[in-house]
Amino acid sequence: MRPFLPLASLAALILLAACATPPADSTAALADAVTDAPGDPLAEPVPVVRVVAGRADTLLVQDWMGADVRPVFESHADVSVESLGDRFVVRARDGFSGVAAVPYVARGAALALPVNVSVEPEVTFAFTPDVTAASGAPEVFVIGGFNDWSRTADPLEDRGDGTLARTRPVAPGRYEYKLTVDGAEVLDPANAETAPNPFGDFNNILVVEPPGEGRLGLRLLPPFTEDQIEFEALRTDREGAPMEVDLEPEDVVALIGNVRIPDEAMEVHGTEFLIGLRPLPGMPDLTGHRVLRVAASAGGVASDWREVLLYNGLPLANAQAEGRAPEASGETETWHDQIIYQVVLDRFANGDPTNDARVDPDSVLAPAQYHGGDLAGLRQKLREGYFRDLGVTALWISPVYDNPNHSEVEFPPPHRRYTGYHGYWPIAPRKVDEHLGDIGLLREVVDEAHAQGLRVLLDFVANHTHEDHPYFRENRDWFGTLELPDGSLNLRRWDDYRLTTWFEPYLPSFDYSASPEAVEQMTSDAVWWLQASGADGFRHDAVKHIPSLFWRRLTQRLHEELPDRDLFQIGETFGSHALVGSYVRPGQLDAQFEFNQYDAAISGLARGGSLAALAGAVEEGLRQYGPLHLMGNLLNSHDKTRFLAILENDTPPEADAVQIGFDNPPVRDQAGSLARLELGLAYVLTVPGVPVLYYGDEIGMTGAADPDNRRDMRWGADVTPEERAHRARVSQLARLRQRLPALRHGTYETMQASETLWVFRRDSPGQTVVVALNTGAEPVRFTAPPEANPASSGWGGARDAFDEPARVASDDGGLRFTVPAGGYRVLVR
Repeated sequence: MRPFLPLASLAALILLAACATPPADSTAALADAVTDAPGDPLAEPVPVVRVVAGRADTLLVQDWMGADVRPVFESHADVSVESLGDRFVVRARDGFSGVAAVPYVARGAALALPVNVSVEPEVTFAFTPDVTAASGAPEVFVIGGFNDWSRTADPLEDRGDGTLARTRPVAPGRYEYKLTVDGAEVLDPANAETAPNPFGDFNNILVVEPPGEGRLGLRLLPPFTEDQIEFEALRTDREGAPMEVDLEPEDVVALIGNVRIPDEAMEVHGTEFLIGLRPLPGMPDLTGHRVLRVAASAGGVASDWREVLLYNGLPLANAQAEGRAPEASGETETWHDQIIYQVVLDRFANGDPTNDARVDPDSVLAPAQYHGGDLAGLRQKLREGYFRDLGVTALWISPVYDNPNHSEVEFPPPHRRYTGYHGYWPIAPRKVDEHLGDIGLLREVVDEAHAQGLRVLLDFVANHTHEDHPYFRENRDWFGTLELPDGSLNLRRWDDYRLTTWFEPYLPSFDYSASPEAVEQMTSDAVWWLQASGADGFRHDAVKHIPSLFWRRLTQRLHEELPDRDLFQIGETFGSHALVGSYVRPGQLDAQFEFNQYDAAISGLARGGSLAALAGAVEEGLRQYGPLHLMGNLLNSHDKTRFLAILENDTPPEADAVQIGFDNPPVRDQAGSLARLELGLAYVLTVPGVPVLYYGDEIGMTGAADPDNRRDMRWGADVTPEERAHRARVSQLARLRQRLPALRHGTYETMQASETLWVFRRDSPGQTVVVALNTGAEPVRFTAPPEANPASSGWGGARDAFDEPARVASDDGGLRFTVPAGGYRVLVR
């Protein structure tokens, strides 16, 4: 949620409207709404709409464009868009595949809706059961990311030859899936490609290539000169061999935010095109933060979108280099520039021993008890400069709500007792827990962080309260019921009762769909917390268990009541890309944590899986959430077994990782583990998205599942020399990201990906960074040929980002370097 300035000046709006020649109704809308343009949230780029040719998609205006917007769409040769009040329907003609920019008018601005149109190939899933007369034919379904893991949507049917099959269209992309046979999940025996899943088992991998001849890519070319940004089109066949491409002006779509760039600002020359950022008639206003968005299509093949962040008409990378030091806070900084550090307050630092009272000490085991960490301890570490020295730029702190002063028994066996040390059992809407401090101390922490250039995210719990909360006691109708009509309990029904299920019998969940009063009260509380604390946004708990109507209303209120704050909202959802992405919209949340990519990272970096699969997951994330998304990348969190416990096989996939944490807590005891963790953090800190470090990552803390993954942070003499050296290297990586804008908001391109080697490049105007990760037991020599494009300066100026003296350019201008065994390299040009 960034505060954007209006996209176009009044003069530019009039020129655009005249050039577009809109129909009478849209001209009237433009004339009536010109004065509404200043401060319009439409300045936030509308996400690319992805549709399938011949199929109609109905979308909610508020999700895509913000509240109180009524767009009037104009005609387009290949894509029609119809306004239906608070919704709009997008249809692409049969047979069309490519990119389009559909003109529309809203709130006085002549804008364009970016659309990607694809043709869905048909995929056949087949299974031959072992049928006996006694058992009969089983009931078989295919479940996966392409159908949101529905267990009933896609049954396999008998083809008459003893084989069951299902043919269905699947959009291009990378998916995980399985079969269910009489309710039991099994792997597809016809597909040998698998990846570990979070449940100690494996899923099949399905990669659906787009139809057409090969792929079309766009590469950002350095340097930025004479107010121009240059791109090169690269077309390859399915085996990766180069193909000819000859672009025409009509093949390229270029937008500044939501405004199409006039033809006069663009030059297209075969494989290259240039975007001018000079003032021209019809050129959008470039004041403040803007986003250049480009895509192309050729021969029925569409490229992925590329984005370049701008500030006052310059690429953001150039503006930051000219206007401030990388680590300083300033108006050019965005959430793309942040490195988030997660703190579990009770376990981080104890600054006030007077508030250390334990809860039910005779019946609660130590891992589930209060440990004494508090806001005073966090303030102390801020004043010591710990976070500044580490190189992180934002703090996400665990919930500060008042929690009950008694323990609760967890519903599933073995019925352990827990306290609310974690903060997720609120008993009051606007009170800080006495174990942590008070609202005044919270404000001091935020103010101290801001004084050091750090941002702060609060953890907001909107899904449920504790049963002692006044909202539940006084407004029982705001909440769902624990008992279902069939007599079963609506308890931990994560999927079939996703929006009303209770986590525990003592944690009633809101039923927002039936309780508009609850929506208004809880969104009012959210606004209050930001006003009272001065914090910069929220991490939202259990997002997928809350209907979108809540997030729409919350985001609307934040825009209306805190319009000048650069707020950020990131959510937690475990589920398919479609489910996760349904909440990531301008009218809802800015981002969510990328747990699908996390699963691929754990497989490739900790369990001996494929780095090619991880590279594919990164590319799929870019397709799903946008080329410069703000999704949170992580290797550890308070909900996951720590990376080192997985790496050292202390928590095998089939084991009970929670019980291991109580009975046999893991101890890091294998040589090379810290190096592998460093490799994993190098991945987190160099791929697209916002990196998220979990407290203890920097000293190599291990731990089984919750609560063992929330051990006390160690300080001083409790940190070994080896761990201090690891912390120094993590700090070096964090500062490298701060120093290199290409790592923060550059384009992404895979150069090579195999089982154990992954090389990719990040490009921003004036800078290219190459990252290579090697999980193999031997060093690997990587070579890349000279770049043919004359606009490129070649690899002659490339150097090691950590200033190692080894040469990385070959005599012919190519790239040549060695990636150490189990290590990584970062090169910069």
